[in-house]
Amino acid sequence: MENEVENQVEKTVEESQVSVAHFDSADKNLENMKNQDIQTKWNWGAFVNPIFFGIANRAYLGLLVLIPLFGFVWMFIFGANAEKYALENTDNNYRDNEEFRKVMDGWNRAGIVYSIIAAAAFVLYIIMIIIVIAAAVSSPSNY
Repeated sequence: MENEVENQVEKTVEESQVSVAHFDSADKNLENMKNQDIQTKWNWGAFVNPIFFGIANRAYLGLLVLIPLFGFVWMFIFGANAEKYALENTDNNYRDNEEFRKVMDGWNRAGIVYSIIAAAAFVLYIIMIIIVIAAAVSSPSNY
């Protein structure tokens, strides 16, 4: 019986050491990231879709775009600074500059694709309005 209790105590001690080691490695990763001087730049994903970028990268300042009128200006500010905000958050544990850049480049590509699709939809919308107006003007009225 005493043997079982000793084994259980040893397992508990080992598990607590593993969890402490996990937190220590997370702290070391954060210190390494801060020491690497990662260069941040403009992010199209954060500019085009600041709400989702802010939530996904725990940079909740992106939610300020929900404020009327100020939100339009904040999109530009957030597009320029979002990578810095995401990097400064201690909950984001990027191993190194390469991992951080891969994540941010994915957001960049998504923002560019979203912008292209939105521009194409806008052009199609304008063309449809022109066609409807032209059809209405050219059709004879029965009045």
